[in-house]
Amino acid sequence: MRIFIITILMLSLFSCEEFQTESFSTSNVDKKAIAAIADSVSISFSTKALKAFNNKWENTALDTILVDLRDTLNTSGTVLSVLDTAYFLKIPSTNDTSYATFSGEASRIIIFIEDYIDIKILDSNGNPSDPDDTSMELPAIFESLYGTTSKEYYIRSRYVFNSVPDNAIFQFLKNDQTDKNAFKLIINQ
Repeated sequence: MRIFIITILMLSLFSCEEFQTESFSTSNVDKKAIAAIADSVSISFSTKALKAFNNKWENTALDTILVDLRDTLNTSGTVLSVLDTAYFLKIPSTNDTSYATFSGEASRIIIFIEDYIDIKILDSNGNPSDPDDTSMELPAIFESLYGTTSKEYYIRSRYVFNSVPDNAIFQFLKNDQTDKNAFKLIINQ
């Protein structure tokens, strides 16, 4: 009798709509980023720590040097933009924080990275703003890990920023999960 009841319960569970097969797909933006990260072609790019420009800046409040920092980053060519090709980003090994500017105004950008690193955008007062979204959907994670021929490069972080002003300053912060000082990054809209 017990086996009969258990069998009926199991059959009713598997016939519920909750356990029906669903299909999921990766968005086109995510597919494009996955392909670019896995591709062997990339553009070499280095972010800069404050002391690379001026030793006095290292212990100075960002709001007091923001205009000079933006000008210096732009003049030195430390400028990122939306591209179909991934950047091979190098961050200073001796500093946990480094900077770059973003060329172009965007209502929304998505940054994909093949390492764990925090990214913030500095507002007009020098205050860091967190991303609006850091989630990555399971189909994109699966496709990044198993859907490409490259097992060396895959997306580990995804950041969405809304209303990004022209010449915004990105702040890159290593965290306890950051594995490398050089990794691939792509910026999409």
